[in-house]
Amino acid sequence: MIRFKKVIVVVLLMILSTISLVEVDASSATTYTTARNRKGFFVITQDAYLPETTVLDLGLDSPEDIFIDELDHIFIADTSNQRVVVYDPSTNTIIEEISYPEFISPKGVFITQDNELYVADSTAEAVFRFDADHNFVAKYTKPDSASFDAKTFNPRRIAVDNQGTMYVIAEGVFDGIIQLSSSGEFQGFFSTNTVNLTTRQQLENLLFTDTQLAQVVDRNPVSFSNVYVDQKGIKYSTSIGLGISNLKKHNTDGSSSIDTDFGFDWGMVDVYTDQYGIMYVAGAAGYINIFTSDGQFIFAFGTDESEQDVSGFYSQLTSIAVDSVGRIWTLDQDNAFLQSYTPTDYSQTIYQALALYKAGKYDEAVVLWEEVLKLNQLSVLAHNEMGRNLFSEGRYAESMEHFILSGNRQLYSQAYWEVRNVNLQRSLPVFIAGFFAFLIGYFVIKGTNRKYHYLDPVKKRIKKVTEIRIINDVLYMFNLLKHPLDSFYYIKKKEKGSYKGATIIFALFFISYMTYVTSKGFIYQSVEAADLDLNGIIIGFFAIAFLFVFANYLVTSINDGEGSLGEIFKGLSYSLLPIMVAMLITTYLSYKLTYTEVIILQLTMYVGYAWSGLLIFLAVQELHNYTIRETIKSFLLTFLFMMIVGLLFAFIQIMGDQLIQFVIGLVKEAFRNVFS
Repeated sequence: MIRFKKVIVVVLLMILSTISLVEVDASSATTYTTARNRKGFFVITQDAYLPETTVLDLGLDSPEDIFIDELDHIFIADTSNQRVVVYDPSTNTIIEEISYPEFISPKGVFITQDNELYVADSTAEAVFRFDADHNFVAKYTKPDSASFDAKTFNPRRIAVDNQGTMYVIAEGVFDGIIQLSSSGEFQGFFSTNTVNLTTRQQLENLLFTDTQLAQVVDRNPVSFSNVYVDQKGIKYSTSIGLGISNLKKHNTDGSSSIDTDFGFDWGMVDVYTDQYGIMYVAGAAGYINIFTSDGQFIFAFGTDESEQDVSGFYSQLTSIAVDSVGRIWTLDQDNAFLQSYTPTDYSQTIYQALALYKAGKYDEAVVLWEEVLKLNQLSVLAHNEMGRNLFSEGRYAESMEHFILSGNRQLYSQAYWEVRNVNLQRSLPVFIAGFFAFLIGYFVIKGTNRKYHYLDPVKKRIKKVTEIRIINDVLYMFNLLKHPLDSFYYIKKKEKGSYKGATIIFALFFISYMTYVTSKGFIYQSVEAADLDLNGIIIGFFAIAFLFVFANYLVTSINDGEGSLGEIFKGLSYSLLPIMVAMLITTYLSYKLTYTEVIILQLTMYVGYAWSGLLIFLAVQELHNYTIRETIKSFLLTFLFMMIVGLLFAFIQIMGDQLIQFVIGLVKEAFRNVFS
C-alpha cells in the first residue's frame, strides 16, 4: 500500500513538472488591436503596440500638443501654464521650460530640421519663432494682406517646411490651411475641405437668390484639426467630419494623394510620420489609427472608454508623436499625462516589409509578409502587400491569389492582364490553326453533305424535336428578333406561343438574372454572393415584373386596350431574349476582361436593355392595337402607377412597423399594470 502511494506521488510530480514547462503568452495590452477585413469590417488581430510608460508628474495643465526632436526630446505645449516643456524620456526629467512674456495660451509646437521652435498661441493671436537655443527670433501676427479677410487670427496648430513656409490652423478660419512665408506674408490657403450640402441646402441653391444665399451661414467647409510637415517637406492634415477624407497627404498643389474617406468620421485630431513614412493618427475618441505611406489602413488600437483610470484609456486624446526607435507618444489634455507605447514584433515586421517594398527588395519583403501571415492568415494588408511584391517580381498568377484574399480588384485586374497576355501569346498559333481547321472542316462537310445527304437523318430528328409543342413555343422567341410585329400578332391571336412557353422563358430569364447578379468574375462582382440580400433581390425581381404586367393591364383597360392580362405577360416574357443573352454574355466575359475593358460589358448590357425595351414597346403596341403615341402614353401611366404603388407599400411598411411597436408597448404596459 505504501509503495502504491509512492507511485501516485511520483506520477503527480511528473504531471506538475510537465505543466510548469508549458509557456503561456500573456498580453499586457489594455486595449485590442483591430484591422479591417476584406469586407471592410473591423476585426481583432495581434497586439501591435503595448502600453509602456505613463508620465503623470510633469505639472502639466491642459496641454494640447507635442513634438519630438532628433534627440527624442518631447516638446509639450503646456497651454494653461503658458509655457513649453521639454521632457527627456531617457532620464524621466524636464530638461527645460521655455517661457516668453507674450505667451498666453500656447497650443501648438513644431521643431524644424534646423531645430528652430515655432509656437502657435491662439489667445495671443500670434506665432512665435525661437532659434535652436530657444532664443526669441520673431513674432508673426495677423497678415495685413487684403486677400486675408478673416476678422481674427487665432493660430492653434503650426507646421513649417524646409523653406521656412508656415502652415497654420487658426480658430474660426474655414477657408483652409493658412500659408505664410518665412517673413509672415500671406501666400493664400494651401488646401481646403469641400462643402457637403444637405438635401435642404441643395434645394436652397435652386430656390434662393444670390442675396439670400449670401446670408446663409451654414455653408462653411469642415475646418482642419491639425497640420504636419515631415522631414521631406511633405504636408499632412487631419479633419473631423463626414463626407471628406479625414486624413490627407498633400501634393504640392494642396490636393490629397490618398483617399481615407471610409464613409464614417474618424474624428482625427493629429498626425505624425516616422522614417518609413508610416502615418500615425490620433482620434479624439481615444483611438490611434496607423496607415501606410500610400494611405492603406494597417491597424488601430485604443478605446472610447474614458471613465476608467487604465493605461491607454484617454479622457481627451489630443496629440501624437513617434520617436526614433518607433515608440508612440500620446498626450491626454484633460488628465494632463503622456502615454507611450512600444511596438511588438508583429508591427515591426509589417513596417520592415513595407520599407523593403519601397526599397525594391521584393523577395525579402515576401519572406517578411509570410511571417506576418503565419501570425494572422486573414490580414488584408499582408495579402495585399504580398500580392504587390509578387506582382513586382513578375509572379502574376501567384499575386492574383493574394489580391483575391485582400479584395483588391484593381491590382487583380492588372495581374490578370499580364497572365492573359502571356497565355494569348502561347495559345495564339493553336487558336489560328484551329480556326482555319474549323473553316476547312465546315466547307468540306457542307460540300460533301450536299452530294451525299448524310446529315439528313440528323436534321429530321432535330426538326422532330423542335416540333414538340412546348419546345416550339419556347423557341418561338427567336422569331421576334426578325419579325416582332408579326410575331406579337400571332401571339395575340393565340396561333403561336403559349402560357407554358412564356413561363419557361420567364424562368430562364430569372436564372440568367440571378447568375448575372451573383456569379460575375472577381473583378466585376463588387459584392460577394454571400453578402447579397437574396430574398430582397428575388422578391424585388418578381414584384417589379408582375407589377408592370398588372399596372399596364389596369392602365390600358381604361384606355381601350385590347390585350388581356395573360397576353401582356406573354408579350413581356417573349421580349426578354436579348437582355437574357446580354446578361449571360456579360457574366461570361466578366471572367475574361479587365477593368480597362469594362466598356465591352457596358455596351453589351446597353444593347440588351435597348433591344428588349424596344420589343416590350412593340408588344404593348401590337397587343393593345395602339398607335405609337398611345403606346408612349400607356407606358408613362404604367410607370406612374408603379411608383404610386411602391410609395404606398413603403408607407404601409413604415407605418406597420410603428403600429407593431405601439401594440407591443401597449401590451407590455397592460401586463405591467395588471401584474405589478
